[in-house]
Amino acid sequence: MISKTALHTVKAVVALAERPEEFQGASSIAERIGAPQNYLGKLLQGLVQTGVVVSQKGKGGGFQLARSPEQISLFDVVEPVDHVSRWEGCFMGNVACSSVTPCA
Repeated sequence: MISKTALHTVKAVVALAERPEEFQGASSIAERIGAPQNYLGKLLQGLVQTGVVVSQKGKGGGFQLARSPEQISLFDVVEPVDHVSRWEGCFMGNVACSSVTPCA
């Protein structure tokens, strides 16, 4: 239901969440998740712009989550890529989603 680009983005955020205290390079993340390095770097820069990820240049730099993994939702990661808020219907295939009957 989500694009391959969004799936790569989710995998990258999971990789960052596995080591939230350190900056990780796009190349090492790309290798771990099986994504093209330049492509992944652009995706991560997009997440920097939305405040999900921070970046640091230079030695010891790379990408890191902007906040703790528990504070980042799947929507936070997928929305900038696939714009799921524009979709009609439920992301998880349910009849309807709302704040009263949210997805799992």
